Amino acid sequence: MEEKKPTLLEKATKGRHWAMVQLIKDLAPAERVAPIQELLLAAAKGYDDEQAGIFFDYLMAALEEKDSQENPLPSEKEWQAREKAKREGEWRVALARAALAKELYEQLPNFRPATGRAFVAQDETVSVDIKVSTLSKTKRAMLGQVARGWTLVGQEEELKYFEFLMQAERAAGSFKEEKETVEEVLRSTAASLEVLIRTLRAYPGRETLVHAWARRYSGFNVPSPGTIVGAVGNLCAASTDVVPFLQAIADGLSDLDRKIRDIKGLPGQSSVVYHSLTAVTIEFRVKGTANYEKYLHRDFEAARNAISEAKKDWKPFVSIELRGRLVYEYDEKQVLATREDRL
Repeated sequence: MEEKKPTLLEKATKGRHWAMVQLIKDLAPAERVAPIQELLLAAAKGYDDEQAGIFFDYLMAALEEKDSQENPLPSEKEWQAREKAKREGEWRVALARAALAKELYEQLPNFRPATGRAFVAQDETVSVDIKVSTLSKTKRAMLGQVARGWTLVGQEEELKYFEFLMQAERAAGSFKEEKETVEEVLRSTAASLEVLIRTLRAYPGRETLVHAWARRYSGFNVPSPGTIVGAVGNLCAASTDVVPFLQAIADGLSDLDRKIRDIKGLPGQSSVVYHSLTAVTIEFRVKGTANYEKYLHRDFEAARNAISEAKKDWKPFVSIELRGRLVYEYDEKQVLATREDRL
């Protein structure tokens, strides 16, 4: 049985946010987005980072519930169609969140006015108006959603999201904390290799993208970890004889990454480890109890058939190790059953 997420109403109740409970309890999911958005902007106008962050979290949950109501999943008996619909729903929700986060970020105050002291003589100060950074947690959460949109959309559209992140960094001006927030969001975002490569080509001087790439693929072992990490880490100042080598590796990885992601029928919780341009491990987990082993075998057979069909015409040949794990639903460290095959 699928693990059920807490509803927005349950989250608000558990958080003891009774005003939010009263606001949304009689509203349909689609009707909740606008009033929560108004509360968020009101909190932001008052420079209340804590409340604005809470409202933003509720707003993101409201978008997911709105999409779930508008796009109901097939029954559990139609598990392949259901898994496909779930992945499509996750993609839609992520893009809706990114678009709204981008819109809201532009409405946030850039700074909070405050009072400071300025020296007018060696031992004399006067009161002066100053500007200080504000809403740091809320801004970080919003930029995280925008960055997620950057990783999902294709080509020209993804660069618009990335450019927005760059605009946010420039708009930070002298506020070091906000500049560092943008950098940290970029470094921690799990963009696919294909997206990182396209963005690096459009923004070749972005050191944070180099770091993101190195962080994600530092374990890549062909022709050697040192060569790959060294080339990526010095991309901005790479010599002309390094660039063609790096480009060849990047193109090969981008092509392999695209092929893997285009395989239809992989379980929704699949993860991929790239050992080389011709060796990959795909692993998935099924959560449940011991009597769920039949679902492990069902998903394994479906994944194996999908991979075999997809890779039969791939050149060069790519060795794929498929691993399935049945883990205890209340303690995922407990592995109840496994299945492996090399394709």
